[in-house]
Amino acid sequence: MPAVYMAAPFILAGILTTVFLVWRRNRTVIFGTFLFLVPLSLVLQFVSVGNAIMADRYTYLPYMGIFFIIGMGCEDLKNKKTSASKYLRQAAPVLLILSGLFSAGATYKRTQVWKNSETLWSDVISKFPEHTTGHMNRGNYYENNEQWDKAIVDYSNVIALNANYFNAYLSRGNIYFRQKSFDAALADYTKAIELKSNSYTAWHNRSVAYGNMNDRKKALEDELKAIQFGQNEDSVYMKWLRQ
Repeated sequence: MPAVYMAAPFILAGILTTVFLVWRRNRTVIFGTFLFLVPLSLVLQFVSVGNAIMADRYTYLPYMGIFFIIGMGCEDLKNKKTSASKYLRQAAPVLLILSGLFSAGATYKRTQVWKNSETLWSDVISKFPEHTTGHMNRGNYYENNEQWDKAIVDYSNVIALNANYFNAYLSRGNIYFRQKSFDAALADYTKAIELKSNSYTAWHNRSVAYGNMNDRKKALEDELKAIQFGQNEDSVYMKWLRQ
């Protein structure tokens, strides 16, 4: 885990302590801080659900608290008549323009990365090569665009990083099947079944692979197993297997 994650609770505690000690009598700052923290606390995944433990969208609503403080601060600045507030009022439009230009530049720079899913996930892989997410998603892109060999490389990288990644075996097996490399497909489907024995797709796909190798006995056994975990029986396919 990166050190910044370990330090985050202490940084948060420091910020909250500073807010309380410096602005404890300022209701605007206190209210804005809680308006930021309370909605944010609702999306902190102490028990992880899915892969998105962190996401920018989690902060969209909480940012109202930050902008509330800024907005009320600007209102307070407008009403003050001191010389310092005069200079700050003059500087505010410049700061606003600069922040807008910075945001526009950062947005444009990001559009050069996110031209399509390939460029996006390639950028992720370049920054986090040890994580499976980038390899898996770029592999999906290549598979969907029938770039089989590139997809196999990415799925293989996922497996090298995590030997128990069910979807990587299943997806790579599907490509081997399309390439008529049935032995390789069988090996991946078998591993997928070992990892998730109640997967209809894994059992059914291995059944079809056996069927294409004219091993109807094993194909029938797998299809009967698949039916236990998923869809209704394919009467045409079952009839062919029982011939």
